[in-house]
Amino acid sequence: MRPLRVTFVVDAPYAGGAERTVELLARALTERGHIVSVLARAVASASLAAWKERVRGAGVEVHETAMRLPWRPLDARGILRALRALRPDVVHVNVPGPYDGQMGLAAPLARLAGARAVVTTEHLPMVERLWKRALVKRLGIPWMDRVITVSRAAVPFVVERQGVPRDRVRVVPNALPADWGAPASARARVRAEHGWAEADVVFAFVGSIEARKRPGDVVDALARVEDPRARLVVVGDGPGAARLRERVGKAGCADRVHLAGRLEPDAVAACLAAADALVLPSSVEGFPYVVLEAMASGRAVVATRVFGIVEQVDDGRTGLLVEPGDVEALAAAMARLVRDPDERRAMGRAGQQRFRREFTLERHVERVLTVYAEALGRRVSQRREAAA
Repeated sequence: MRPLRVTFVVDAPYAGGAERTVELLARALTERGHIVSVLARAVASASLAAWKERVRGAGVEVHETAMRLPWRPLDARGILRALRALRPDVVHVNVPGPYDGQMGLAAPLARLAGARAVVTTEHLPMVERLWKRALVKRLGIPWMDRVITVSRAAVPFVVERQGVPRDRVRVVPNALPADWGAPASARARVRAEHGWAEADVVFAFVGSIEARKRPGDVVDALARVEDPRARLVVVGDGPGAARLRERVGKAGCADRVHLAGRLEPDAVAACLAAADALVLPSSVEGFPYVVLEAMASGRAVVATRVFGIVEQVDDGRTGLLVEPGDVEALAAAMARLVRDPDERRAMGRAGQQRFRREFTLERHVERVLTVYAEALGRRVSQRREAAA
């Protein structure tokens, strides 16, 4: 494939997993010789500002403009002007769940700007939307040549709820570089810093402290694990952080819980290296990066049987899955891994092997480039049909 001009449109007000997809993909495409740029929302959030700097550090141009469609219609002029200046072959609209990539209106703007193809990515299409938002979103669908979802479980929501034709939908799971992870020395260093003995079994929760992640379930589950070797480290911040601290105190397990707050990516990798298993009790997830990080680190996973997680974790082989909200089952799964170190390590090894086989960034890039080629081919076919 000849070098493509690819522009990612990112309208999120903060950087999360969806923006990480863009960061990894933009870097990888640039390294392959493609001409990549990002058009991002001009907001002052600390996490988004840091994300923009990391993207720029990878040699990718980052442009900013106001993105408040459809509430501020005049913002369309800035988006259109920027896209015309960038002259992309492919506009890839990153759609982080309820934000909806300007509710799909970036797609017709991209076409008006002269893009040869428009691709979008849906991360959390299962999140409920107001009917007005959904109606506006449907206006952009005719201009979307391909819609990527990150899991097979998300496909029905894109097709049945959003109305995207099934033949335009492609599944491309999230991915990480094959060499992702902290050095082996990180385990001993971090465990020493926190006073964790080698016999302690440390569970790591990594994610935003918000309702859909259900971090309080992990605390309640840990309190039910009677083995004093079981420990928990919570990495992340969010609107529920204060309530989580209160919950730790009420659960009576404060001496076994460490609330680490938000950490930089390298520190998260080191924390997973120091831990013995990941625990993620969410009620809604797309295809969470933290599960891939745990797999890449050779760590067993205890998680809930929801959406894309089922496609990541092989229940009973690479981890243990329970129903969301079932604290007793979550506690039983954690206790099982505390009791059986051989099974825990075997699950970690199996997960690492599966990651290297199925979820590396190299495979992800090939899949995305295939989608781009299909999208460009669709437009060529339509032009030929029109000419005939």
